[in-house]
Amino acid sequence: MTIHTTNYVNTFIEAPENFPHTAAGIPPERKQKTIARKQYELLFHHPYQFTSDEILYTTTAKHKGITEEAFFAKGQPCFRASPLVKQYGWGVHFNQDGKMAIYPIESPKYQQFRENSDLKHIQAMRLRK
Repeated sequence: MTIHTTNYVNTFIEAPENFPHTAAGIPPERKQKTIARKQYELLFHHPYQFTSDEILYTTTAKHKGITEEAFFAKGQPCFRASPLVKQYGWGVHFNQDGKMAIYPIESPKYQQFRENSDLKHIQAMRLRK
């Protein structure tokens, strides 16, 4: 069985070019946590501790009792499609070990990553109009 991955190395995923705000937002707390809120909490409080596969599995499939092998046997959308990036304006940096951290679009660190030519740059999926 083929296992698909969403992991990146030395990569920066930027907020979509049509993101309408000048600052990132924090996904709201709700009775039932949204995927964006789960991703935010894990990445904000634990930078560079998880890979994309670990975050996506933990926030979307683990609680349903789906095994990691079954989850990644089918291709999964990568973080370009994450609501945290698309709707809330967070950039995602993947280091040389594939571990990731998030940065708000208005931060100096976001700009540093955006201008870093040593990184592969990927644009998040556009917001629907």
